[in-house]
Amino acid sequence: MDFLSTLEKKWGKMRKEGHYTANGKMSFISDETRLNVVFEPIDDSAIESAFYEKLKSEILPELKAFYKKHNGCRLFFSSLSVFGVQQNNREVYEPYDIVYENLNYYSSLREKKKPNIVFFASLGGKYLFGYDRIELSKVYCIKKGSKEIEQEFDSFDEFFSHYFDALIKMYDADCHKVNPNEEYKGIPVLENVTYDLIR
Repeated sequence: MDFLSTLEKKWGKMRKEGHYTANGKMSFISDETRLNVVFEPIDDSAIESAFYEKLKSEILPELKAFYKKHNGCRLFFSSLSVFGVQQNNREVYEPYDIVYENLNYYSSLREKKKPNIVFFASLGGKYLFGYDRIELSKVYCIKKGSKEIEQEFDSFDEFFSHYFDALIKMYDADCHKVNPNEEYKGIPVLENVTYDLIR
C-alpha cells in the first residue's frame, strides 16, 4: 500500500524535517505539530539488534519490509503509530521505541513470564498490535493493560490498511478531526486524537 501518496493528495507533499518527513501542519495546536510523521528507513543491523538481540524474536516479514522504507510512523496525530527503532534522542518527533514499548507492556502485566506477542503498533496509545513470535502470521489487537485479544488480522498489510482507510476519513483538509472528541472540547490536543475505532 502506497500510503504516502494518499497522505500527500490530501495534505500536500511530505517534507523532510530532521530524520523524518511530515505533512499536515496543525498550527491550531502549535507551529511544530504535524498530522503525519514518517521516519527514515533503517538498515538491517538496526533491525537485527532490536528484534534478534533485544526482543529475542524473529520479525514479521511484512514489518521488516515496512522498516526498509520507514522506521515507523505517527499518522493522524499519532492516532495510528508503528513503533520504530530509536536512533535520534534529541528530535522533536522520535519514533516510539519498539523495544521500550514491549518492555513497558510486559512490566505492566506484573508477571515473570513474557507473553509470546511482540507489539509493533498502537491505536491512540489505547490499543496495541502485535504478532506471535513463534507463529509469525496473524496480527493481534490487545487493549493496553490487558491480555485478551480484541481483534485479529491475517497480515500486517490488512491491519495497516484497515485503520489507515478508516482514519483518513476522520480528518479534514485543515487537519481537524471531523467529529472532535466532545469530552475534551476546547483542548485541541485531546479533541483531535482518535483512539477508539475498535468495536
